[in-house]
Amino acid sequence: NYDQRYAQLMDSSPTPEEVYELARRAADDHALTGLMFLERALSSKRFRLMQQQKIENSMRSLFIMKRDEIAVCDRRHLMHLRLAPLVLVDTNVLVDALLDRLIHRSGRSVRAGLAIDANRDLHHHLERLGKAGKGQLMLPDPVRHELTSIAKGGNVLRDRLRETFATPDDVEAMLDDTNVEEALNDVLSSFETWAKRESRYDDEAMEDERVNRLDAFLVEHRDVYDEVTAMKRQRGQPQRTSLATGGEIYPEKEDREIMCLAMRLAEIPLEDFGAVLVATR
Repeated sequence: NYDQRYAQLMDSSPTPEEVYELARRAADDHALTGLMFLERALSSKRFRLMQQQKIENSMRSLFIMKRDEIAVCDRRHLMHLRLAPLVLVDTNVLVDALLDRLIHRSGRSVRAGLAIDANRDLHHHLERLGKAGKGQLMLPDPVRHELTSIAKGGNVLRDRLRETFATPDDVEAMLDDTNVEEALNDVLSSFETWAKRESRYDDEAMEDERVNRLDAFLVEHRDVYDEVTAMKRQRGQPQRTSLATGGEIYPEKEDREIMCLAMRLAEIPLEDFGAVLVATR
C-alpha cells in the first residue's frame, strides 16, 4: 500500500531522493498518485529550501514523463508545478478589446478612451498573460462567429461608443468599415495564442453524453441561475433558455457550447496545461 509506505517514510525524516523513489514507483501504477506524494511532501513544510527545490525539480521531471496519463481536470491538485492555464475567452471580453482598439486606432478622441469603464479591463490582463507565456488563449467557434457578427452589424458597437464622451462624428469615424475590419482581425489573432489547437475539439464538445451532463449540472443549480437571471433582468432583457425544469433562466446555447468545450478539453491530458478556464464578465 503506497499510502501507508508514504506515511511511514514521512515519519522517518526522509531525503528528497527517498521521497522521489517512492513517488516514481507509485506513478508507474497510477501517475497522479505518484505526483501527489511529491505535492504532499512539498506542502508538509518539513524540508529545507534546497531540499524543496530538489523535490520540485524531480516533480517536474516525473510530470513530463507521465503527463500523457493525467487529464487536465486532475492536474488542479498539483499546485507546486505551477502549470499555466488554457483560457477560453468569451465574447463580452472581446467586445471590450474591439472597442478599445477602435478608439485608439481612430485617434479621434482621447476622452472617449478615458471614459471606458475601468471594470472592463479584463482583456488587457488576458493579453498580458498570453504575451508573457503565463497562459494560452483560445477562441471557441461560437465566440468567433458572434464577435464577427457584432463587428459587421455595428449597432452593438455604436451603442457602446455612445456611452463614452465621443461625439457623433467620432463614433462614425471609429466605425469606418476598414477600421472595424482591421481592429476585428487584430482582436481575433491576439486572443488566439494556442498554436496547437485542433478543430476536432469543437466538434467533440457537443457529444450527447457531455451535453446531458452539463444540463444536469445546470438544473441542479437552478436556484443560482434563477437569481442570476433576475439580476440580469434588472439591467435589461438577457438572452436565456429553458431546460427540463422550465423557465428561461439558463445560459443560452452559445454559452453552453463554450461550457461543453471547456469540459471536453479538461477531460484529456492536454500538453502542460493545469486548468481550462473561461474568461468572461
